[in-house]
Amino acid sequence: TATDANALTYSLGTGNDEGLFNLNAGVVTFKTAPDFENPIDGNTDNAYVINVIVTDAAGNSTMLEVSIIVKDVDEVAPTITSSEAVSIEENTSGTIYTATANETVTYSLGSSKDESVFTLITDAISFTTAPDFETALDGDSDNEYLLDVIATDAAGNSTTLEVSLTVTDLDEVLGIVESIEFKVFPNPVKNHVSITGINESLNEVIITTIKGETILKIDGLDSTKVIDVSSLKSGIYNMTIKTNSSYYTSKFIKR
Repeated sequence: TATDANALTYSLGTGNDEGLFNLNAGVVTFKTAPDFENPIDGNTDNAYVINVIVTDAAGNSTMLEVSIIVKDVDEVAPTITSSEAVSIEENTSGTIYTATANETVTYSLGSSKDESVFTLITDAISFTTAPDFETALDGDSDNEYLLDVIATDAAGNSTTLEVSLTVTDLDEVLGIVESIEFKVFPNPVKNHVSITGINESLNEVIITTIKGETILKIDGLDSTKVIDVSSLKSGIYNMTIKTNSSYYTSKFIKR
């Protein structure tokens, strides 16, 4: 810019870095966007020097030397340093994967794989619902869940890491004793279920959903061996019974 009552014309000198610039109606631009890592100014220090000349209608001119400094920007994507593969047992709740990177980043999940069954809070990833080996929810139902973990730094550079998370089977009937005489009746049941065929005291009775969620737990049962299940919702349940010497299990249907 310049101040003069006459019409002004701008031009560039020729003795410095002017050949790298365009000039149009007083606006100076680089012919090619500059690269901090590969400077092409005269002394390659990222300080580009140009002489700007302004001439009025009478032919009077003034020259100003201008230094244009090119600053470095972060163009390097972060590196995700956490593992590419994790294995956990079924029914595991809480954090199952913690993302880490070589710099401060913000994490997000992709959307094209099994990410919909996971929850991400800051850097901690967990299953939205604890996984069940017998009822896999991954894309091809093989209990290998794939998700893209995305790390984005303050400059907007991002890196994506595909993580494979394998859910392993857990022996959920360890020590179970099969008993032909053991019965849960009536089955289906509406309000109360009775247990027969076990002569020992029932030290513990646990009722779970088919996904393994504990719904009812009774420490010790009186001699009637009758359990009130009227509060349960309709569905299929597992009953596990612990005695002094054995475990017993059975399924029953709540109407």
